Amino acid sequence: MYVMASIRFGLKKTHRYLEPGHTQMQCDAMHARIETHMKNTDVFSPSQWIAAMKTAKVNKPKYIVKEMSQEELFDFTDLASYQEWSKLKTSEFREVVIIGNEPGFISFKTHFDKESIAKQIIKPKRGRPVNWKTIALKRKYPQLFPVREDVLKGLQELCESGAIPPEHSSFYSEFLPSLTQQQHGPAVVDPPASDVSDTGSDEELSSESEGNESDNFNSE
Repeated sequence: MYVMASIRFGLKKTHRYLEPGHTQMQCDAMHARIETHMKNTDVFSPSQWIAAMKTAKVNKPKYIVKEMSQEELFDFTDLASYQEWSKLKTSEFREVVIIGNEPGFISFKTHFDKESIAKQIIKPKRGRPVNWKTIALKRKYPQLFPVREDVLKGLQELCESGAIPPEHSSFYSEFLPSLTQQQHGPAVVDPPASDVSDTGSDEELSSESEGNESDNFNSE
């Protein structure tokens, strides 16, 4: 994902990992604040969590909540077939830099006080090379999220019994029939040829944890 985004949008992506023993993350405080804010509040629908996140922080700046739709979630699994990571010990990475104008290469450090090592991770391909700026991305969920049948039945019973108030049960009355139909084999919607346009940018995007946050590096 990092490789594709850096090439397609002309970004420089820097990802730093926490040093061993430094496990505090900024998101921990955010999660705790949201949980405290909702401690004595009943939650009946997902939309209530969106409102809770937006109002959990009293002082400015408030939390910025980006609502995502299924159309904005992509599956990057196929991109791995164009890359070679097997010879790299990614578990030892402390810093990874991917620059869009140097497609196919990454530089990484296994120690912060050592020089970076450059490696080619995009496999050479015979014939017509893959154009990473226009390669098609598949949607992760071309249909509704799968839900187990016992969960569907339980939600239906909660709505019918009044355990979920009428003002919130409308979400489930509209949502559950679609899911029930899906259990019996709905048609899968084919994703478009490409869900991302070819866009150029000189913007530099840096994702740095440095003791405040920690992310797992996705090499796909």
